[in-house]
Amino acid sequence: MDFDFSILRQEIKTAAMQAFAEMNERCSEEQVIAFALYSDEGAMTVCPAVNTDIHLDRMVTGNAEDALYFKYEPAEWKFEGQGAEEAFGSICSQLRSFVLMNGRSSSHEDGNFEAFREELYETCIGVLEELVCSGFFARYAGRDIIVLFAVSDYEYEPEWYMRMIQRLNADDAVRKECEVYVKEWGD
Repeated sequence: MDFDFSILRQEIKTAAMQAFAEMNERCSEEQVIAFALYSDEGAMTVCPAVNTDIHLDRMVTGNAEDALYFKYEPAEWKFEGQGAEEAFGSICSQLRSFVLMNGRSSSHEDGNFEAFREELYETCIGVLEELVCSGFFARYAGRDIIVLFAVSDYEYEPEWYMRMIQRLNADDAVRKECEVYVKEWGD
């Protein structure tokens, strides 16, 4: 079960940069406040998500008790799966083909699929970390933004989630809010 994650890493990085640039330009009347890559438990997708200040304010209005959920849950963000659609479509096709050909066989049962999935998740986080460290998001947005990796309909281990947050967000306020978010929504 061989998959070239070094090539995938570059493809995801290029697609993420393209998606963020497209969405940042598209949101010229709003401030982009967050970017995420997300996948699924079946390791067949990688997609972008973007949130804006105005969208977050709208979601929180009348739902203040759920503010952290709306802020840190990419499924609730303004743009999900938009930006660099062709590039991300190609990535998803590769993943889906590989998993369907290799991941559902006997290797799925002996742990190879789980190793593949974990490598995919780490590749996404690594790409985001590289983009954060290079200042990519801050240059486009004009300030630091929230950066996340998420998995649809997946229960994270709180420690894993907080390590990911710390890798991708230097802002202590974000880290503290995420800790509260994990405690509130992780139960």
